[in-house]
Amino acid sequence: MYYRHLKRVPLFFVALIFFHEAKMHGLRRFFVWSIRGVLFVLLFGLALKNQEIVDLHFFFGQQWGLPVSLIVIGSFGLGVVLGLTAAFSRGIARRVEERRH
Repeated sequence: MYYRHLKRVPLFFVALIFFHEAKMHGLRRFFVWSIRGVLFVLLFGLALKNQEIVDLHFFFGQQWGLPVSLIVIGSFGLGVVLGLTAAFSRGIARRVEERRH
């Protein structure tokens, strides 16, 4: 048995090896969705607790009053969009360069 060298490895890594080798896709999918569900509930609760209105001041005297949770979610979404745009533009530029050669 080739698991003899795992005597000094932490139990977590041994469990990962057995988890992978047993091909328990259904159980793994259940754990992933349960973690996503817990994370959603926690973040939703955080959004409900932070409903205070915050003023965003722009140029020329304009201001918006928005809840804190919307500002945080909007900032995160804008970051994701900008990051994906940067990643895809580099990939497209690389493909164009490869086709030229």
